[in-house]
Amino acid sequence: MRLRRALPVALLLVSAVQLMAATYAPKKLVFTGADQYKAADLTTVTGLTPGKLVTTEEVEAAMQKLVDTGLFSDMRYTVNDQALTFMLTPVAGDQLLQARYKNFVWWSDEELNALVHGRIPLFNGQVPVTGTMKDGVASALTEILASKSVKASVSSVNSANLGGKVGGTLFAIDDPLVEVGEVRVDQVSAGAAASIADVKKRFTGQDYDAYSSGPSLRQNVQNAYLDLGYLDIAVDPPVRGTPDLGQPAIRVSLTTAAHEGSTYHVSKMEWPESQIVSKSTFAEASQLKSGDLASRMVLMRTENAEAARFQAVGYLDAKVSSQGKKDEAKHEIAYVFEAMPGEQYKVASIKTPGLSADQQAEFDKVWKLAPGQFYNSEPIGTALQKLASNKAFQGLVARPELQKILQTHTVVLTISFVKKARS
Repeated sequence: MRLRRALPVALLLVSAVQLMAATYAPKKLVFTGADQYKAADLTTVTGLTPGKLVTTEEVEAAMQKLVDTGLFSDMRYTVNDQALTFMLTPVAGDQLLQARYKNFVWWSDEELNALVHGRIPLFNGQVPVTGTMKDGVASALTEILASKSVKASVSSVNSANLGGKVGGTLFAIDDPLVEVGEVRVDQVSAGAAASIADVKKRFTGQDYDAYSSGPSLRQNVQNAYLDLGYLDIAVDPPVRGTPDLGQPAIRVSLTTAAHEGSTYHVSKMEWPESQIVSKSTFAEASQLKSGDLASRMVLMRTENAEAARFQAVGYLDAKVSSQGKKDEAKHEIAYVFEAMPGEQYKVASIKTPGLSADQQAEFDKVWKLAPGQFYNSEPIGTALQKLASNKAFQGLVARPELQKILQTHTVVLTISFVKKARS
């Protein structure tokens, strides 16, 4: 048996005599164990013709072609003048990855699957992790691109997650570049024009990705409106335009439309009872206040700032979230906040690597936070401010680092001092 590479393929021959026989003339080819593949497609791959004389060497060569696809983990055959029967064992499902196409801007995935199948009969939209099929698909895609007068190089990569979908082989045009061209957002009001212009500028010239460019543009347009208080904003899915075969890149336009609605203002900011952050402290310090435009970004900054107040006194896992209740008639929204402090962390140890004896002595004079105490950022800031003007630390800047130990709710605090960068 002459196989070009070692594979777990067993050839069951009818007998030693038949092995030595010169030829057979099987009236038909039969394939068992692989109903997901059409017999006509399997026959095409083998290159054999029913009723035509065939030697054992030609049968084994035909089997090798099936082996090379990577679609089968084992195969056997029997042969006589009535039939040549191939008994196939397909690879396990986890050895097949869905074919994805990053930037083939003329076709959908379904259209490309059909076009590739026309060139690779056993391709059905999935690519085995081993074998020659992945390279064959890349070659087929190169030929398909040539039909559009595009001379391109095509690459492939296997990934556990592609475009939000689990498991796939991503095929991409590497050369020429495929970029986002003109970005058009229709029905934009004057009040939102500047923000949407910024979004369009960011996207123009980016690498085009069929799975992420459109959804990402849509989300960014939506976020721009939410930051301006348009809480009823709806954005159409972007539509891909006709590719422009310019040089040095292929450019594809994206068009969407915004349905703005009205802007909303904040009617109420309700903070829960808390011993750590009081209602009065929240009301005074909150970046978002009653009467303000209901901006998504300012709301996020407010949540992060309040979480930081908890974290500053040792609640290092603290999170702050909010729920909004809209009054669509008045175009107002009331926010109710929730604080989730979690456990309060204590200091496990303080490390000061690289300090000389004199520097350590100066450090100890001003450092007040001891192991066993609850973490607190205020005495840390005070100590580092004093050390910044200490002669022993001239030319140095402090770099504090926290290492949380989740199991014990303790923290290792490392204070490193590094040379200031030259201005």
